Amino acid sequence: MLTLAACSDDSNGVSATSSTSAGATTTLSTEATTTTEPPAGVSTDFARAVIELGGVPRTVAVAETNEQRAQGLMGVENLGPLDGMLFVFGNEAVRSFWMKDTLFPLDVAFFDADGFLVSKTSMATCLDDDCPSYSSELPAQYALEAPLGALADLAGDVRLAIISISDGSGKEI
Repeated sequence: MLTLAACSDDSNGVSATSSTSAGATTTLSTEATTTTEPPAGVSTDFARAVIELGGVPRTVAVAETNEQRAQGLMGVENLGPLDGMLFVFGNEAVRSFWMKDTLFPLDVAFFDADGFLVSKTSMATCLDDDCPSYSSELPAQYALEAPLGALADLAGDVRLAIISISDGSGKEI
């Protein structure tokens, strides 16, 4: 039978002293561990949606307010279970994106009001204040950002379909 007799934390690590029923004492020592925050993912403030591109379903975060669109994927270290972020605008216009403080390269695909692909491009990370802009070739109402290479196979006739949008409570909006 092993019982814990004492436990201490010193500057070199954590030590624990234990005794057995035979009276022998054993000291166990492990190095101190530090806990780190989990990698920053996409905030739950963003609604989630299931979309289809060419019949392939994808789960994305949805940026539909000016504040959400400005935040986008800045500071996000990983997408977790998400396939990307869908930016929804109230009308069609030529759209420009930049990668200020975005930590991994992305593809962006632009879609018109009917969901048809307008253009797509790849975007490099930028941690400076002088970041390049990436614009749609024609007016677009939707933009989809995904990890670099994820949108490479989109054909010119692909169509974006929004299947469902949830506000995070499980309720569709």
